[in-house]
Amino acid sequence: MQRACRQRCYPKRSQRQLLARHFGAARFVWNRCLRARSDAYHDPELTEMFGRGLSIGSIELSRWLTEVKRDPEFSWLSEIDSGVITQVLRDQDAAFRNFFAGRAKYPKRRKRGGSAAVRFVFDHRHAGKVKAWDAGTLVLPLLGPIKVVWSRRPSVMPKLVTVSIDSAGRFHVSMAVSETLPTAAPASAGAVGVDVGVKDLAILSNGEKIENPAHLRRKTRYLKRLQRGLSRKTKGSGRYRAHRRRVGRLQAKIADCRRDAQHQASRRIVDAAQIICIETLNVKGMVKNHRLARAISDAGVSELHRQIIYKADWSGRSVSRISQWFPSSKTCSACGAVNDALQLKDRSWTCSSCSTTHDRDVNAANNILAEGLRCFAEIGVGPGGAELMRVEGDTHRRTAAKAVVPTASAETRTVSAPDSPCEPAPNQGVANTWISEAGD
Repeated sequence: MQRACRQRCYPKRSQRQLLARHFGAARFVWNRCLRARSDAYHDPELTEMFGRGLSIGSIELSRWLTEVKRDPEFSWLSEIDSGVITQVLRDQDAAFRNFFAGRAKYPKRRKRGGSAAVRFVFDHRHAGKVKAWDAGTLVLPLLGPIKVVWSRRPSVMPKLVTVSIDSAGRFHVSMAVSETLPTAAPASAGAVGVDVGVKDLAILSNGEKIENPAHLRRKTRYLKRLQRGLSRKTKGSGRYRAHRRRVGRLQAKIADCRRDAQHQASRRIVDAAQIICIETLNVKGMVKNHRLARAISDAGVSELHRQIIYKADWSGRSVSRISQWFPSSKTCSACGAVNDALQLKDRSWTCSSCSTTHDRDVNAANNILAEGLRCFAEIGVGPGGAELMRVEGDTHRRTAAKAVVPTASAETRTVSAPDSPCEPAPNQGVANTWISEAGD
């Protein structure tokens, strides 16, 4: 399977200067090629003759860049690694494919300053680089050996290595390699339902609550003060750049703390039970509530779900995901009655049918557990049956014993409520509930 890792690196001063030139060249090539594509597509003469403009691909742009390098004004492009330029053209091709497929907006121009990244081709035919990799050293084209602090070094030599700089001025190297899954963690007994929220990051059906650290809320006052100071600086001046770096360092710290809390929470949930039941969330629609948008974004519930899914797959756990339309908070977990009058401000409520008092979040987690197990049994997926694993941006289907389970694309969004939580919504054509089974 494909596994990615991102490690901190510390390039020398000469390497930082060379990387800055690569970042600038990549930005220049991206912007020039984007303008060439746009001008050719919107050419008025071609549009009048053929009804549409000319579509230019990476092959034509690569030939054009070869001619541009011969111009003395742009001869400095020849000093940049050619593999970096090729990867920029491929990235732009992918950006336009995503745009025409409706998965992304029209590609934008890249601005100077802030974060940037370039991708180097790691040639496996170069004996010196292979020997250095085996010795624990990363050698990149034109840069030479670069100091990397490995927290987890890949067991396989990568083909592509991305070097990036963030808004805080930190350098990282990223790579993806094909590795064998590690030995699955010991099987846990039972199942657990997980309800995510803003007050608490995650609430388990056993009553356990994982606190939401809310790092952005804690640092908002200091962040506002820094941003006010940045607005008073003259844009482009030395003090402006230094102050912007301070803002970037604080934002990076908030993001790192949030990511660390999500990893700890997701690992804690995955280790809790063998079957994990979670709820599908329309986060894009949730953040339209401007009173809760910042709190929802600060919690990062979508990223938490993503981590639970892939860690469950790595650890040999099963994940059952129920529909977002299932009324988990309004349903009494004791008798099944639905309280339609329940509001968001009601943190606890008493069922009018059985007089049971519920904690809102724990009750929702219990209902998610019950519904997830019901859908798990209804689909009939288990050892020896159909196995289904989510693949980012694509669909994946396997059949066994004549069991066929339709799967949802990673980009699927529900548009209307289905008749049953385990049935596909109208105009959706795929099941809202799916099972992630390890070993696929």
